[in-house]
Amino acid sequence: MIAPWAVVSAVPAYHFDVQPGTIRLYKNEQLTIQARYDGPDAEAVYLLTDNGTQTDALAMTPTQAGKYQIALPAVKSDFDYRLSARVADMDDWNGLIVSDTFHVHVAEPPQIQSMVVTVTPPAYSGLSVSRYTDNATRFNALAGSRMDIGLTATRPLSAARMALMNGAETGMATAGYNARGYFVLKKPGVVRFHLMTEDSLINPEPVAYHFDVLTDQPPYVEISAPGGDVEMQPEGILQVVARASDDYGVARLRLLYRHIATGDTGAWQNKPIAAPGGKTETQGVASLDFSAMSIAFGDEVEYYAEAWDGNTFSGPGRAESARYKVIFPSLDDLFQTFTDKEDEQTQTLDDVASRSEALKKTLEELHRDLKRKEKMDWKTQKRLEQTLKEHEELRKKMERLKRELKQNVERMQEKKLLSEEVLQKYQQLQELFRQVAPPELMEALQKLQQAMDKNDPREVKKALQAMQQEQEQFKQNVERALEIFKQIQAEQELDRMRRMAEEMKNLQENITRRARAKPKEAARLQQQQTSRLDKLNKAMEQALQNEHLQKFPESMRLLQQTRESLERENLRSRSENIRRQAEQRQGDRAEAQSRQMEKSLQNMAEQLQQSLQKIQDSHKQRVQSKMMAITRDLLKLSFEQERLRRESRKASQVDDKLRDVARKQARLQQNLQKSIGDMIALSHETFFIEPELGRQMARARKMMQQGLDDLGERRGMQASEKQGRAMTALNQSVNSMRKSLGMLSKSSGGTGFEQLMEQLKQMAGMQGNLNGQTQGLFNLQQSNKGRPIPGQDGVRRRLAAQQQALQQAMENLAGQMGNRSDVLGRMNELSDEMDKVVNDLLKNNVSRTTIQRQQKILSRMLDAQKSARQREYSKKRKAEQPKPWRLVRNKKKAAPNARLKQWREALKNSYKEGYNSAYQRMIEDYFKTLIEREEAPEQ
Repeated sequence: MIAPWAVVSAVPAYHFDVQPGTIRLYKNEQLTIQARYDGPDAEAVYLLTDNGTQTDALAMTPTQAGKYQIALPAVKSDFDYRLSARVADMDDWNGLIVSDTFHVHVAEPPQIQSMVVTVTPPAYSGLSVSRYTDNATRFNALAGSRMDIGLTATRPLSAARMALMNGAETGMATAGYNARGYFVLKKPGVVRFHLMTEDSLINPEPVAYHFDVLTDQPPYVEISAPGGDVEMQPEGILQVVARASDDYGVARLRLLYRHIATGDTGAWQNKPIAAPGGKTETQGVASLDFSAMSIAFGDEVEYYAEAWDGNTFSGPGRAESARYKVIFPSLDDLFQTFTDKEDEQTQTLDDVASRSEALKKTLEELHRDLKRKEKMDWKTQKRLEQTLKEHEELRKKMERLKRELKQNVERMQEKKLLSEEVLQKYQQLQELFRQVAPPELMEALQKLQQAMDKNDPREVKKALQAMQQEQEQFKQNVERALEIFKQIQAEQELDRMRRMAEEMKNLQENITRRARAKPKEAARLQQQQTSRLDKLNKAMEQALQNEHLQKFPESMRLLQQTRESLERENLRSRSENIRRQAEQRQGDRAEAQSRQMEKSLQNMAEQLQQSLQKIQDSHKQRVQSKMMAITRDLLKLSFEQERLRRESRKASQVDDKLRDVARKQARLQQNLQKSIGDMIALSHETFFIEPELGRQMARARKMMQQGLDDLGERRGMQASEKQGRAMTALNQSVNSMRKSLGMLSKSSGGTGFEQLMEQLKQMAGMQGNLNGQTQGLFNLQQSNKGRPIPGQDGVRRRLAAQQQALQQAMENLAGQMGNRSDVLGRMNELSDEMDKVVNDLLKNNVSRTTIQRQQKILSRMLDAQKSARQREYSKKRKAEQPKPWRLVRNKKKAAPNARLKQWREALKNSYKEGYNSAYQRMIEDYFKTLIEREEAPEQ
């Protein structure tokens, strides 16, 4: 004893209850030590640790009376520990109130050191096997893929199992440090791998491995041709082209269609679309033969394409295209569409005509006001500006009308709704529309605007007077176009009824063929026939009230007889009888009566054709008669003008005879004005009155007026000169009228187009022959490598002469037709091309360019034959077979899953971009939200 004399207090009784006592922990696991202390009051309790190299004392935290706790985070290694209580004011007891010693054993848990995931996609996808070897924790694969897992642990294993995303667990085969297993990926989720070592250690918190599913999206399919709703004839065949795509291959395609008739929506039928299978993108064609479907006018066929993929895991994905319709409009429906448009155009023309008359009066008032004023005030200037603005609006209206008429005629020609005669008149009407606002009018407008800008009253008066004359011509042109337009519409209406009767006769033949074999279809078609008879009867009734058709009494008489025969023969009642017999399956009786009705409809069509022919013949005769009368009047005026010219020349300045000549000249001028009025009225009935004729007669009137002014001033010689010019203009008018008469007499329908086409045909043949000879000369030059060829100069001169002759013939022909651009297009360009060919031939410069020019010339001629509407030549003519259908709504419809396809492809592509996991999850959430909203049913 060091101090035997000291007094030592005895340690009182105490007790420690320590939890967990001796324990085994996994490395980095937290250890919480709790204790209950019973004994002298302690001011603190300490945890004393000893790892063999270091000791520590850590104060524990009191939780309740006599209870203490301390947490040791992330324990790394083994250590011993005990608890010690410190009692206040009792230093002798320090280190003596201690618990038992406990041991903490830290174990190393098994961990996944490396893992290889082998992905075997389902066979239908055609995808190759892929492997993940970079210790990733996130994987993606196609649903149905086999996921083979091979892992290596940090310690030898006695067991391993996989906890799958559906809650199920599956064991893995172990061998030493390795474990193997597999599962089939069906849905996205987390997989954890539970490992156990040979000494029964486990991995307490397995790492979460994320497996994302690449959904096999349904295919996408669209109809690429026709690509819209179309109009067709019932006997036509429609080639439907379908394009499909799928992320892993299109398995098959088919076309679904149904026949929608009156009162019957029809059942869906299908046929395969021949297309290569198994490809991610494919295309195929299927034909719809409507001749086998008992299609009637007014029916529709609805169709769409359907595609499947080859998904054998969750079932084939399916998609369908947008739905389209084939419309089979009746002749009456087609004509009604065009008639409605023409009615709008007629109303517009009426409006332009009435506004032109108002503008004419405004210009006259302005001209009178300016004559009374030396200066142009602000009010007058504003009126002039408003007048110019209104005239520009009228001009734009006429331009729009011209475009609409062109489109309308093209549509009618495409539908073959017009006879050749009526079509030619429409084509000439287009040219008339182009002549409504001639360059002279635009020039007068510009001069008036320039004069107003200068604020020069004298120039304004002069420009306004010229503008008045051009405005008068504009007004007459509009009125002429309007009258001829209405006349053509009347003829078209008669032609429409003729075609309706022919269509009804063809339909009746179809009914006859089906009366026995397909009585139900025959009854349905006959019901449509009855409806058409009613429409035809109504159309004839309206035609009999048409004021333009009433100008032709003989034609009206035939039309009235046709309508009476329709009622007399009880065609409507007979049609109803045939329908009832077909419905009652009395095929023999229905067939017999249908044959009789065919004959009646044939007779009706022939009568309507005769009525139309009568109109055309009568119109030609009447126009011819009026043209001859005007020609005679012009000849008389010319003879009389010649006589007055001589009298004016002989009379002296003081001779009273000049006064008598002036009276006769005034009367002659009045007669000319009457002839001008007759010519204007006739121009409202025919296209053969050319603008040049009007200008010639106007020039004669102007010279007569100037001559009359000279006579009033007793200037006989000057008057004689003006009278001579008037006579020259009258003679030119006579020649123009005779030329028009000649063209009219050669025309079967009063248009002159038949002769034009025949001449063009002959010249095209000559040009083709010339092209062949030039090509032969060029080939010979090429083979001879530029060396002189005996007789070559003579050949070139002969070919050049032939080209010049054709050039002259074309220019003459264009002149005969009034240089109409709707016939030969830009004649000056064609003539320039011929000039260049001639120069090449004469200068021994025949090249490929020469050959191409001649081909261009021939193409222009051929195009002019095929269509008098074509005005521009295309450098590379393209022969194209006419389509059996016409798009009526060419806006391509989106397939039902079009947006889904786009979003899913964007999501799929995002996986290839290598984004980090956090950003990739944001991308997934965004697109999945869009897709879920699109797929959700409407509430």
